[in-house]
Amino acid sequence: MGWYEKIIRDQRIKKAEITQDNLKKIHRIYESSINEIAKDIELKGNNSICLNANHKALKEHEEKLRKELNSTISEGISKGADVGIGANNAINSEILKTSGLNVDETFNTMFAKVHQDVVDNIVTGKLYKDNKTLSDRIWNYTNANGKDIQDVITGGITLKKSARELANDLKEFVKPPKNRDPNFSRDYPDKAAKQIDYQVMRLARTAINHSYQTATIQSSMNNPFVEGIEWHSSLDHRACEVCVSRHGQIYPKDDVPLDHPNGVCTMIPYIPKSFDEIGSDIADWINGGVNEGIDDWVNGRYGDNVDSAKNILQDPNSKIRVGY
Repeated sequence: MGWYEKIIRDQRIKKAEITQDNLKKIHRIYESSINEIAKDIELKGNNSICLNANHKALKEHEEKLRKELNSTISEGISKGADVGIGANNAINSEILKTSGLNVDETFNTMFAKVHQDVVDNIVTGKLYKDNKTLSDRIWNYTNANGKDIQDVITGGITLKKSARELANDLKEFVKPPKNRDPNFSRDYPDKAAKQIDYQVMRLARTAINHSYQTATIQSSMNNPFVEGIEWHSSLDHRACEVCVSRHGQIYPKDDVPLDHPNGVCTMIPYIPKSFDEIGSDIADWINGGVNEGIDDWVNGRYGDNVDSAKNILQDPNSKIRVGY
């Protein structure tokens, strides 16, 4: 397997692991929240949760749910961005190795500097046309969740269920539909196919993928050897026609489409030059040659200290330190 194929494989694996870990955490958060509501009902009886959707007890659980989901999804977004940056770091490692430069590994970050903007643009909604923040989206979904929970409570009381029976029904509701007791579908037919955490999981998948893709694009912007972004579709049974048609296409760095919701496609920095050619360009630049692209690249880390950067690279004993 070549280095390029390895980067693609590693990115897919890392992004999938981050996403799956985030989804498991989300499900556990929902389980915990509904179990707490069920416990309230068991301890205090049906009348403890009134039919009013604005009842304080339910609203308190809902607010706690929102905070935990916001924190968990934000963490996933941050990790997704790290995966995107990692592709450029891997590429730069190969460039440096081929160039024969004797520098500290931290030099990679000089070439792959992506600010907190990537995460902020998703969390604050700047990345999207509707400008909805992550908190707005979570609020909308958890508000709908609250109504669904209230419907189950109302339905259970109408069916004259005991507090314990109603609590058990809520615990069934948080399970995936295929894993529920058949009696749940009988008693609550309008909720039979509803997965209470589906929309929030969809939000998490999309946000993590977009943070990864945006970080890949942004961390490639100032690299003069990256001339575009290559799209890699999963090409499995879930791949849509649009993603299949994009597979292998190379987009300009400033005009890359983002994946659709629930997407899993991979983006890779496209470098047409061989690493030997790149190494030769860098060596020539270090020895006094003119290369405005590399100058701009280095300026992104050292400001206007290009000559100083060359001296550091020429010193075999140097340790390039990264500071923010």
